[in-house]
Amino acid sequence: MMSKYNNSFSFLLNTENIEPLLESVNKLSKIVEENAEILNRLTYTIDNDLQFPELTIDIEDDSVTENKTDPLRQLLNQKYKLEEMSIESELIDKVENPRIKELLLDNEKLKRLQVSKRKINTELYGIVQDYELFILNTMLPSLRKDIEIYRQEITRDVKANQIPLKFAASEKLWSRYVTYIGYLEKLSKLCERLMQMLDDTQSNKEVLIIEQKLISINELRLNLQNQLAR
Repeated sequence: MMSKYNNSFSFLLNTENIEPLLESVNKLSKIVEENAEILNRLTYTIDNDLQFPELTIDIEDDSVTENKTDPLRQLLNQKYKLEEMSIESELIDKVENPRIKELLLDNEKLKRLQVSKRKINTELYGIVQDYELFILNTMLPSLRKDIEIYRQEITRDVKANQIPLKFAASEKLWSRYVTYIGYLEKLSKLCERLMQMLDDTQSNKEVLIIEQKLISINELRLNLQNQLAR
């Protein structure tokens, strides 16, 4: 019995997809609860609601009128196919009253049905426990171990590859930054020289325009330098 269910779920376990497995476990638990509820209702009905006929028999009257099938028997035959079950009992065969014999046979069939259901429920419950222990003791620890190994591999990859690449990129950016600052310094000195030359020359409208442009260029240089320094 166990090997059959193990084969049924081997694919799910190998692929580590526990969602269908948990769904199957929930279905098995629901079936166990439903079967237990049905057996409880049957037991209660038999013990409390089933009315047995009086055993007073008129000895002088050999003919016994057979009672019609009651609703409970119809329900049992429809749901559990009691009529299809074969019961051999010498003790029951000796009973002459058809109604009593019928009730005794039904009672025996219900007892066997209850034993069969209990056996199936016990096996299903054992399977549920086995898979629950397998998930808790084997699957989840293995999954946690795999996740930890993967995390360590990612960490090693970051340390070995990503950090050096980041440092190399930062170094390259810093080199470009220094070069750009050098260009700005040269441009600044050139602007200062031009402004000095303009101060030494005679003021006119064109000189003032050039001076304003040089001042704007110098301010732009200062702004860019401040932004890069942040």
